Amino acid sequence: MIVSCETIFGGEMATRKMLFVFDFDQTIINCNIDVWIRRLLPNGKVPKQIKDRYKEHDSWTQYMADIFSHLHSSGIHKSEILDSIAEVPFTPGMVELLKYQQTAPSIDTIIASDANSLFISHILESADLQGAYQEIFSNPAEFDEAGCIGINHYHKHECQRCPVNLCKATVLKAYLQKKSQIDPVVYDTVAFVGDGTNDFCPCLSLGENDLIFARKGYRLMEEIEQCMSVRPDCTANCKRIKATVIPWDDAFQILHYVQEIYSSKTDKAN
Repeated sequence: MIVSCETIFGGEMATRKMLFVFDFDQTIINCNIDVWIRRLLPNGKVPKQIKDRYKEHDSWTQYMADIFSHLHSSGIHKSEILDSIAEVPFTPGMVELLKYQQTAPSIDTIIASDANSLFISHILESADLQGAYQEIFSNPAEFDEAGCIGINHYHKHECQRCPVNLCKATVLKAYLQKKSQIDPVVYDTVAFVGDGTNDFCPCLSLGENDLIFARKGYRLMEEIEQCMSVRPDCTANCKRIKATVIPWDDAFQILHYVQEIYSSKTDKAN
């Protein structure tokens, strides 16, 4: 139940809330920021040696580190990079959704993304959305003194399903554990909003009271549909999707869904 009431928790009064977990690329923004930034490369093209190195190490984070290094050696300044990423388009309805959640006392919002912390925070701040989330979980990145972006993996993990730099299910589990230990907060519902293959793992960790907002026409929805189409007697991942799946085209649909939930709860309370 998604309400703004309180309950006894460890001897304290615990607030009951809803937690939204957002992917970033093709979810909050309507593009892939790592692809967007390539337009600043000379002729907009990635050098062959960077592509060849990627085939060897198979690490997207290292690939982006090479891209950032090439941008710097090509004379692309910090201001040019920041100005460019500030122009990325948001997914229709996403700004409205985030602003609504920012003012809703019973909703917390976090972001889990394979992009990087520097780009995500700057893009959201440029749209005056710096107060619309509690935390960002992404590859740490920053400009060095010379103006070159350095980037590292977010963490190490043992998940065989996720890319080496980030497992969103591990992030979510750790966040929920931290909130239960430090803050007197109980999340009645966790809602995951995403689009990609790397969003499938956290969806498998959700329970029956939780929600999956999977973007139509993208890999996450395809993975879920494929999972659910397996024979009923299987023991594969299909039985592990317990959350309610809600396909979406734009974030206005998510906003209306959340507003209806809270409207219904308010009517019942009255």
